[in-house]
Amino acid sequence: MGDLAAGQRHFGTLLHAADDRQERVMLGTWIAMLGFRMGDLDNARKYIDDKDTDGDSSEDGNAPILRALLSMAEGNYSDAAAEWQSLLSNPSQPQHALVAKQNLAVCLLYTGNMNETRSQLEALVEEGHTFRALTFNLATVYELSTERSREKKVELARKVGEMVQVAKENSGMGSNGRERSREDYKLG
Repeated sequence: MGDLAAGQRHFGTLLHAADDRQERVMLGTWIAMLGFRMGDLDNARKYIDDKDTDGDSSEDGNAPILRALLSMAEGNYSDAAAEWQSLLSNPSQPQHALVAKQNLAVCLLYTGNMNETRSQLEALVEEGHTFRALTFNLATVYELSTERSREKKVELARKVGEMVQVAKENSGMGSNGRERSREDYKLG
């Protein structure tokens, strides 16, 4: 396991043998994601922009996300921000909102819009989201934007801890394996 290039080749083989368009689109998405992970942007671009083996457009619900990720990977943060914003304004794809908001905030950070970045990330926490990348990114923004970063990060850790505890209690389960460490909040 862990051989991403072999995985990409394997998915490519499956892609060429796939009869179903939906399966080809899914495999193309996976190949593009592996390309991002490996830094192989040319190969990722191929599965985003090109037509698949039957000449059908590879356009699907994931294509706008893949294009925005490609813009980010190429360092075109202004373009990526516009792409993420476009995804957010599309009511037909609400399932992409969380990914779009998080990545839009990162793009805003890279384009120098610190206050908007902070607002976006804080809004996600207020909506009840507690995933690791969100807490890490918000802790980083606090470090970059305020002299009271330690206080803000401790407050973030407290708030996220309370949300996780409530979620555990509401689910009737004990630990869900998602405990946070001091490093997640950059308090180490």
